[in-house]
Amino acid sequence: MKYWKEDIDCCSWDGVTCDRVTGDVIGLDLSCSWLYGSIPSNTSLFLLFRLQKLNLAFNFFNSSHIPSDFVTFPSLTHLNLSSSYFSGQVPFQISHLSRLISLDLGTSWPSDHLTLETLVMERLVQNMTKLEQLILDNVNMSTAAPGYLINLSSSLLLLSLSDCELHGSLPENIFHLPNLQALCLPNNYNLKCDFPKVNWSSPLRYMDVSSTSSSGKLPDSFGNLKSLSYLNMENCSFIGSIPASIGNLTQLSYLYLGGNNFSGHIPSSLSNLEQLNVLRLFENNFSGEILDIFINLTQLSFLTLSSNSLSGSIPSGVGGLRNLVSISLDGNSLDGAIPSSLFALPSLEAIDLSTDFLLKPVFVRGFSGSLHLVLLLVLFVSWVCKKLKVSVCHSEGSKERFKNRRVLWNRLTLFCCLGVSVFNLILCLLSYFYWDRNCWSDQNLVTLLDLVLRTLGWGAICVYLQTQYFNSDEQKFPFLLRVWWGFYLFISCYCLVIDIVLYKKHEALPIQYLVSDIVSVITGLVFCYLGFSGRNEGGDTLLREPLLNGVGNGEGESIKSKGADSVTPFTNASPFSLLTFSWMGSLIAFGNKKTLDLEDIPQLDSDDSVVGTFPILRNKLEANGGVGRGLTTLKLTTAILFSV
Repeated sequence: MKYWKEDIDCCSWDGVTCDRVTGDVIGLDLSCSWLYGSIPSNTSLFLLFRLQKLNLAFNFFNSSHIPSDFVTFPSLTHLNLSSSYFSGQVPFQISHLSRLISLDLGTSWPSDHLTLETLVMERLVQNMTKLEQLILDNVNMSTAAPGYLINLSSSLLLLSLSDCELHGSLPENIFHLPNLQALCLPNNYNLKCDFPKVNWSSPLRYMDVSSTSSSGKLPDSFGNLKSLSYLNMENCSFIGSIPASIGNLTQLSYLYLGGNNFSGHIPSSLSNLEQLNVLRLFENNFSGEILDIFINLTQLSFLTLSSNSLSGSIPSGVGGLRNLVSISLDGNSLDGAIPSSLFALPSLEAIDLSTDFLLKPVFVRGFSGSLHLVLLLVLFVSWVCKKLKVSVCHSEGSKERFKNRRVLWNRLTLFCCLGVSVFNLILCLLSYFYWDRNCWSDQNLVTLLDLVLRTLGWGAICVYLQTQYFNSDEQKFPFLLRVWWGFYLFISCYCLVIDIVLYKKHEALPIQYLVSDIVSVITGLVFCYLGFSGRNEGGDTLLREPLLNGVGNGEGESIKSKGADSVTPFTNASPFSLLTFSWMGSLIAFGNKKTLDLEDIPQLDSDDSVVGTFPILRNKLEANGGVGRGLTTLKLTTAILFSV
């Protein structure tokens, strides 16, 4: 529109078509013109009474309503408002445009929230007797029963109703429309298609009923669709064997039958489909050997037979598919040698022949969810044991011993656990709403369950740390919790490696998998650092604590009490520091500055001293009844072993 100039005849403007005799504007194409806002009823657009074609596709009308003033175009034959961010109800006046040949209100963004009510739909199909193209993709038709489609024009060539939230059964007469060439109904999860079982003759070239609730066996009448070049019936509930009559569809180029419950052998009649470019039969129950049906399929580029129960060897005919780009046979029970000619194919880019279930995302997510379920059970059992355990009185000194230590580490750990729980909760909600509007699968359900258990598991850890650990006298995080953090890091790394492997194989990988695993690896490293390398926030004079308690100059008593509260470098040392003796580095550095005195030597670890160990030993003896009933060698040995 920026090139429109008032001093030039409007009939020469881009996108404007005029009648050669009268000079009236009869066509207006403003698609992709960066139009913004709403269309007011007083705009000069509605003064073009003889307009026949109007295209406003791919603009941004800011979720405004479709104006009812389109009824002022009685001669309109083509109306395209697709992907222009309209919202609200489709106006009833649209159904008055009885001369329409093409109506496109579809959109690529379901968030536009266009709604088509039952009454409008009923009048639309009754009045538009000349309609050849009807596109309503992503328009909410949940209140419009598909039974009204029975009155569609016999002139219809294209019917596209994808993601319309249709429910119920599609009228069988739709498949008998004499001129229908394209039928697109994907992602209507509650819509059932009942295909004609006899006398089905149709010029259909394109049919997509994927991700619907269609079920049952495929009728032999499919073999009558001789013009069909594209057939997509993935992610439905079809059962039984594929009819042999499918081999009659000699014009077929794309065959998508994955994600169903087909069984039996892969029909040999598929060898008749010489124009076939894509064959996808994944996630079914096909069994037996793969017949050598590929000799005639010279145009085949993509072959997917994964996740079935196929056995035997890979047929040698696969090596003759010169146009093959990708082949996936994983998840079967194939054996024997791989044809060497397969690796010499000039166009081959991706090959997946693995049978290892450990590489399947559904296993990885299921295993992760199981581990978090075990974590919840362990925390619950730990909580019950804490409630049932008889408390043992400790001295006031032991309660104060660690009061001011590990404050920073505790807060950081609690924050990380809470962050992981909230992150998984958000990812769980986003995944749920996304899959709810698209399609559900076993893998998606397992992934969602994994995210739920992750949220609950890490939330339970937060509660445990706040109510149990932070109020205890323990110096270090519980042993089982540290083991869990290490195992969590291992599983996160494993999941990330699987993501990378699948990406390298050019397999579809949901972005939430990659985001979740990257975050898990990072947080796993943080937890392992906090759990295994974290230092207590103890006193700042560790190297100046005397080894012995008896010190002159009147300081013996103060040093004694001070020593009881000290945590030595040995106590703080990580396993790596103990193995390399690097925990002595600070003492050696101090010795380089001056000759070490007795007061400079760190005292014993509190757990190794008599003051720290004897109360534990006494409690063990009392618990075993060794004090009041007599002390035996066995009781003393047992108490000593459990006190170390």
